[in-house]
Amino acid sequence: MASPFIYAELHSNDVQRAREFYARLFDWKITELPVPGKYYAEIGPGEGFPGGLTAALPEHEKFTGWLSYVKVKDLTAATEQARKLGATVVREDVQVPNEGRFSWIVDPAGAPLGLWEPIAR
Repeated sequence: MASPFIYAELHSNDVQRAREFYARLFDWKITELPVPGKYYAEIGPGEGFPGGLTAALPEHEKFTGWLSYVKVKDLTAATEQARKLGATVVREDVQVPNEGRFSWIVDPAGAPLGLWEPIAR
């Protein structure tokens, strides 16, 4: 069963400063998206998998920094399996309209990871 890394998301306490830094460092195309109630931008690195930039959630300090997402076929099953293997589930089954859904976990060693199930098209 393939479970590739598919997305990298930067959760920043200063999105404008992060945006300027990465745009200048790597010449990434960073495009703001209309997401109600928060800042979100897509990062187009030119090759490889895409990314996002968003404001860090104060209640989720482990998710300040880069968060990698792994594609899963069944988010519910993958989240439950992670829990059974000792992970802490921080956010569970969050819907992203017209795109898919995700969970955030912290593995037993303390590393955060996003699980992503895209909408079947």
